[in-house]
Amino acid sequence: MTSQIVRTNPTAGTATTSSVRNNFGFAADEINRLLRANTDKVVATGTNSIVANFPNVPSFALVDGIRVLIEIANTTASATPTLNVNSSGAKSIKKSDGSSLDIGDLVAGGYYEFVYDSGEDGWKVLNVVTSFESPQFTGVPIAPTAAAGTDTTQLATTAFVGAAIGVATPDASDTVKGLIELATGTEVKAGVDAVKALTAANLLRVAVDNTQVTSNGDQGSLEIAGVVVKWGEYYIPSGTTQTITFDNAFPNFCSVAFTQREATNPNAIAGVVAGSRTTTSFQVDTNNFATTIYWFAIGG
Repeated sequence: MTSQIVRTNPTAGTATTSSVRNNFGFAADEINRLLRANTDKVVATGTNSIVANFPNVPSFALVDGIRVLIEIANTTASATPTLNVNSSGAKSIKKSDGSSLDIGDLVAGGYYEFVYDSGEDGWKVLNVVTSFESPQFTGVPIAPTAAAGTDTTQLATTAFVGAAIGVATPDASDTVKGLIELATGTEVKAGVDAVKALTAANLLRVAVDNTQVTSNGDQGSLEIAGVVVKWGEYYIPSGTTQTITFDNAFPNFCSVAFTQREATNPNAIAGVVAGSRTTTSFQVDTNNFATTIYWFAIGG
């Protein structure tokens, strides 16, 4: 901005009201233009090459420290935008600390104050936050909680993470993937829970108490991954065919049944009667010697 004040007017002894008045008028105009350049706000044009025109400051000039207030029209898509005020020339824009802007630092609709730095021949924007690399916070830092489903680089608060886990990971079922509770050893042995999962160690511990097979006719049963194994002992009188009925029927089929005689009677022979296996029973015959047999059957 070129000053219109004539420093030699009035000369000594030749003061006139018009010369004094003119200089005061010039001074007032220049002060008003400087104030407007610092306080007026205009809407700029452009995205990365930003242009701003202050119509109330016609004789604008780049002076160190001059400030302008600008509303940005478009969010910047470059880290090296420029600003041209009143055709004074496109000058680089940097943060107040002299660092480069990040893409998107100047947001459409945002009001930004720029100050001209003659040493760097460029503009510095005062109200853009300077980036901090790996800041260390103390106390309990807080941040706004993002809306559910947000998938951006926005910070995630503990509230957002907790809600996301609750929504994204439901309880597991036969048809839904999700969280599942492990069964205890006692629950594994009881065998009545159809929801909780087995660990490998507990799977190996699955067994029936030996006291269940201590007397004639007692039976045991075990199911693993759909395969059912049943066992027991049975006394067969001499020369008779006996039907061994399972305490609990196989769900669908009995594939095979085996018998083993007790060693105290070496002459006895016992075997499963061909074709006698069903889901509820099978038959055993002997060669006219009474004996106690041990048996097991497999099905599903």
